[in-house]
Amino acid sequence: MKQSRNTISDWLEKHGDPKIKEQVEKEAEEILTQNQREMKIRVFSITSQIYITPYVKVTHNRNLNGYLEFIIGWLKWEIVIGLNLDI
Repeated sequence: MKQSRNTISDWLEKHGDPKIKEQVEKEAEEILTQNQREMKIRVFSITSQIYITPYVKVTHNRNLNGYLEFIIGWLKWEIVIGLNLDI
């Protein structure tokens, strides 16, 4: 017997109440939207390199890791502020 991944969707397909299905889809879309608008601040330690002068980097394209980033670093540490906004 194959176990389904999404039991709520399966139940709605069998017992189908359109109002409930619409509400579930709306709430799922709201959760997805909330997850897309987040900011992460992380601190990294760089190995095998030392930056003598302080630096600022800006990632202006999402191709690298999906975030727009503002990075401040010096010596072997950097602070990364990543934004995941709908732009």
